Amino acid sequence: NYVITRTWRATDVAGNFNECVQTITVHDVIAPVITCPGNVTINCQDNNTSANTGVATATDNCTDAANIAITQSDVSTYSSDPSNVLHYNYVITRTWRATDVAGNFNECVQTITVHDVNAPVITCPASVTVNCQDNTMSATTGVATATDNCAGAVNIAITQSDVSTYSANPSSVLHYNYVISRTWRATDVVGNYSECVQTITVRDITAPVINCPASITLNCQDNTTSATTGVATATDNCGGAINIAITQSDASTYSANPSSVLHYNYVISRTWKATDVAGNYSTCVQTITVRDITAPVITCPASITVNCQDNTTSATTGVATAADICTGSANISITQSDVSTYSANPSSVLHYNYVITRTWRATDVAGNYSQCVQTITVQDVTKPVLTFVPADITVVCSAPTTPSATGMATGTDNCATPAISYTDVASSNGLQITRTWKAIDVAGNFVTANQVITILPLSVSIASVPTGNVFTGGVSMSLYIGYGAQSTVLQVNASSQPAAGAPYTYSWSGANLSQLSSVSSSAPVFTVGNSSAPYTYTVTVTNRYGCSKIAIINLCVTDVRVAGSNGKVYVCHMPPGNPGNRQTLSISVNAVDTHLTGHTGDRLGSCDVAPCTTPVMSSTTPVITTVTKEAQTEVATTEEELKVTVMPNPSTTYFTLKLESKYETPVNMRVMDASGRVVDAKSKIGANSTIQIGHNYSSGTYYAELIQGGTRKVVQLIKGRG
Repeated sequence: NYVITRTWRATDVAGNFNECVQTITVHDVIAPVITCPGNVTINCQDNNTSANTGVATATDNCTDAANIAITQSDVSTYSSDPSNVLHYNYVITRTWRATDVAGNFNECVQTITVHDVNAPVITCPASVTVNCQDNTMSATTGVATATDNCAGAVNIAITQSDVSTYSANPSSVLHYNYVISRTWRATDVVGNYSECVQTITVRDITAPVINCPASITLNCQDNTTSATTGVATATDNCGGAINIAITQSDASTYSANPSSVLHYNYVISRTWKATDVAGNYSTCVQTITVRDITAPVITCPASITVNCQDNTTSATTGVATAADICTGSANISITQSDVSTYSANPSSVLHYNYVITRTWRATDVAGNYSQCVQTITVQDVTKPVLTFVPADITVVCSAPTTPSATGMATGTDNCATPAISYTDVASSNGLQITRTWKAIDVAGNFVTANQVITILPLSVSIASVPTGNVFTGGVSMSLYIGYGAQSTVLQVNASSQPAAGAPYTYSWSGANLSQLSSVSSSAPVFTVGNSSAPYTYTVTVTNRYGCSKIAIINLCVTDVRVAGSNGKVYVCHMPPGNPGNRQTLSISVNAVDTHLTGHTGDRLGSCDVAPCTTPVMSSTTPVITTVTKEAQTEVATTEEELKVTVMPNPSTTYFTLKLESKYETPVNMRVMDASGRVVDAKSKIGANSTIQIGHNYSSGTYYAELIQGGTRKVVQLIKGRG
């Protein structure tokens, strides 16, 4: 588009000219001729730009093609929502414009149709074979997947449909064995779809689980059918315990021959089979062991006690019997075995008293056995007999009282020679011995008899005879310095039976006596002097038979004088009703007797000085000693019996002596032979101890004398040849 200003000049020859101007306006008024690319239909994933769908071309009458501007503008039905069909199926109306330099333009329209024409690509889960109890849902067997050329894997609807050969009848094999044909379909938003088929084969491929009844051991007479021994049970992974067929078959080592051990002892191998509807099965074996496992029933002869000389064989004491549950009483072997406490040593108690434990055994053919025990107690149950018991006898004091002097008992026994022993019990005054003779056999059976030995007595006592009785109120066995008699005479009184025990001799001991005499029954005068103390005096009196007795007296001396006060003595006064408030009074000697008579709780002497009392009397032999007033009377008595046990007796080796006593006083012992000769002696034996003697004694009879205090025991010992 331009303007041509054309100036015209007319020039004559002379050169004169004239000009005029012509304006020529040039305009491009014709639009280019445009040619659109052809309309096109493409897939959703294709490139819809002009690079792919084509570009318009144009020509112009004026402008060359290179200077023609070609532009495009699109109008589209596309939706940006992937779930909208217009996201994949839409139309682009593309307007092309060709404009020349002068601005003339021309347009054409190209239609680009976008279609999703391809179905998704679907992938089925693998075909699978599962067990009947397994889950056949796609959650277990797998879900199909799909991809799409347009949408990828998004917004693809995957559906399934099943066709199955399954039977709802539990007794049909198709209830457990069937095929599911599962068709999977993948559909995109546009409705394009593709399908695949997954085959799910359901099989009952697992055998039932069978539980055999426990293997069992039965006795030969028991019922071996499954009604007794039990029936197998089974469960199945598919049908539970329903429609499982359970069968059994037996294989046995049984023999029909009653004389064969296999008739009673055999094994049944019972095979149990559990089969499900699909024909799967499992087996187990139950072992039924048939045994003669019951021992015979044995009956022992009764336990029995027999005497030592009796026959102890089963011919006398009885034989066991037995019966068997399988074989009855036939073919049962009955045997016996003995265990005995018998001792072959005749000096042992077990030679006569023992126990035979006789075990009886009943054994059947199968080797089953039962036992019972019969106890045969052999006892020396018969007491010995004392064939001689010495007569009662009277002896004078100091005469021997041993059996060699007073007589020896003898005895016999049905089983063995009994041991003869005796026990002496003295009377309280010591003038009589009760000798109990005992004949005891080794088994401890014994018999006793008494012999009384009377002893003609010697009795001795000492009296205190004060030399004066000017004042009274004191104690005869106490002297008080400053009051009453200041000296006393000790007077012995002795008597014995027979009266011909005189003459007596006296042996005195003690201090402050004016003289000691062996011929006088009194110690003339005891003078107190000036010392306060207890004094002890002893006299031994012997009669003409040599029987001696000792008497003891204790005298108490107390100084009761009031210092610096001539003629007064102390008196300890206890006020009536207030004994805890004692008072010491000074009283004239001639008023003491009256005061003490009127105040029975008072005594001579100061309350501050403990009263001197006479010590307890004692003596080496049973003696009765008497004191008056403040002193007490004591009667000495013999101690309790000493128990002596000898084992064994008789003996061919040695004797064991067991001593038992409630006192701890030592025991002295001497052993004499039959002639009275002392062959053994022991002193200060423990009161509760055990000793052994007789190792070197010759065979013969001995007497063991045991003395504890005033108790004397004598036992006879019989030593046999070794």
